[in-house]
Amino acid sequence: MGKCKPTAHFFNQHLMDRHPFAKVLFCQDMRTALAHQRLLEQTRGYNPAEIIVTAHLGSDLSILPWSYFYGHDVVFVPAPTKVCMAMVKLYRGYITGAQAKSFRVYKGFLLHSSPNSDLNDHVGDIPEGEARLLREAVLLDTVEQPLRLAQRVIREAVSFDEYLAFGRLLGIFETPKAQDLPLVTTSSNELALFSPHAGNIAQQPRDLAEVTVQHILPARRNILMHGLKDAGKSFGCLEITKTLVTGHALFGCIPSNDKGNVMYINSETPKEDFLQRLEQFDIVDELGRHLFVLSKYDHAASDCAFSLTDPLFCVKIESLMEKMGCSYLILDNLTTLMKEGQATQTIAVNKVYDWLERVQQRGICVIVVHHTQDDGNAGTMSAKARGSADTSNRNHGELVLIGSTQILEKKLGNEAIQRAAAQDGLTVGICFKVCKAACVLQKKTFWLHLPLGAPKWDFLAVTRADGEEIPFTPVDYTLLADPELEADRMISGDDDTMGTELTGLSEEQRQIYEYAKKTGEISTKDVKKRLCCGDTKAREILLNLVEKGILINNNKGGPATAYKPKI
Repeated sequence: MGKCKPTAHFFNQHLMDRHPFAKVLFCQDMRTALAHQRLLEQTRGYNPAEIIVTAHLGSDLSILPWSYFYGHDVVFVPAPTKVCMAMVKLYRGYITGAQAKSFRVYKGFLLHSSPNSDLNDHVGDIPEGEARLLREAVLLDTVEQPLRLAQRVIREAVSFDEYLAFGRLLGIFETPKAQDLPLVTTSSNELALFSPHAGNIAQQPRDLAEVTVQHILPARRNILMHGLKDAGKSFGCLEITKTLVTGHALFGCIPSNDKGNVMYINSETPKEDFLQRLEQFDIVDELGRHLFVLSKYDHAASDCAFSLTDPLFCVKIESLMEKMGCSYLILDNLTTLMKEGQATQTIAVNKVYDWLERVQQRGICVIVVHHTQDDGNAGTMSAKARGSADTSNRNHGELVLIGSTQILEKKLGNEAIQRAAAQDGLTVGICFKVCKAACVLQKKTFWLHLPLGAPKWDFLAVTRADGEEIPFTPVDYTLLADPELEADRMISGDDDTMGTELTGLSEEQRQIYEYAKKTGEISTKDVKKRLCCGDTKAREILLNLVEKGILINNNKGGPATAYKPKI
């Protein structure tokens, strides 16, 4: 007696034990957890097999039974003080040590009771970041849809590293000095040896006819595309975007065998012009579905600069990409996405590429748009990107755009290319200076023409480095999102007119419901495959359909791993 630590418990730890696949909302403040739990228990559709709220009493974390978090996705909700927020690293150590499936942090406050004063009226001069946290704090007593709030907290939570960067901006965490950074960062304190079984090994195409879009824009790579002013860089970006979100052949001649969601960062084209171009390429309907755009021209009220040199801006981009399940990031363009003059500074450019490397670790392909150095090499295979040499050196692929002016001035290409360049519209040469995933493309130039206002490009020719034309037959191929479902629709004659059971559903929810009716069962994995989205969005769509009473748990009272239409 007197030598044993007192017993301690987690709130709802019996539910964590009973529902091993539930996501756990870990409130640092017990009063917040109790208030949120009380609201959830009064909410129709709440299921502890999906979401569990927990907390603890006392300050001695060592006596708590952390093993209850084994295998759970955990979202930590800090209490609203700097001291409590700074403890997130300690909590992370215990939770990850218990082998939780994941650990993320919510960048906001949930308040169990009304504060004594208006959070919009701050006393004294406080940083804008802290003021924003107070303004956006959620008072639980005023929440009308507690389940939606819990889902939003889970959806908007960020990784520990992102929260660390966020905390450094607020002055909660110290920014480490370069000499304080550890030389070894792996948890086992050992270097990881290369393993040939770490992933699938893509085959190098041996002929131009074997090349696909995925060779040009592979996952976990960054591709640089540069050209002189008005060479057609933004139009090229929109053609790439169309290919990635619809599965259409790139420039009408290079097929695609996959598609995904795209985050497009636009700092070059004014809003009205950008919208017109989206309509021209017939992808305006993809906005909010598979295409997500951040525009400098809609950014006036934000709390961070629209610049890749602002850490908060970069953190927000990463959070949005994870939330929307994006596989591709397009940066249009590097000069206008950095502070004035920084795109030519080696240190500033390398900081941006350090961030891009972290982004790529999530399996994302990044397309960086930049300007070509305006010298005698412009319009040739020797063209270089403007500014620091590292702008080219730190990319896995490099495309040089040759515009109409250069084609006419230097008499590039054959007679058909010259004739097209003299017409209205846009004529370009896409020169593959570097393409490590498809070496057969290197030193080849694809010549294309986009008639004025047209949605499709005309293929003109492919030439070698010496200007000789290569025989090539374009493949105008479009990837179907779900060939089996399309075939069934054609056979059955089904149209988009559904019964009253689908009233009020979004297009994505309708697609998922149709598939569930066709197959009899649907899981998160099925949703991700058909909508090309991330796990969070897929889960949210299924939970919304459950909440509407359209889908039900197909596991007869157990954890919901799959759902079926309600009969």
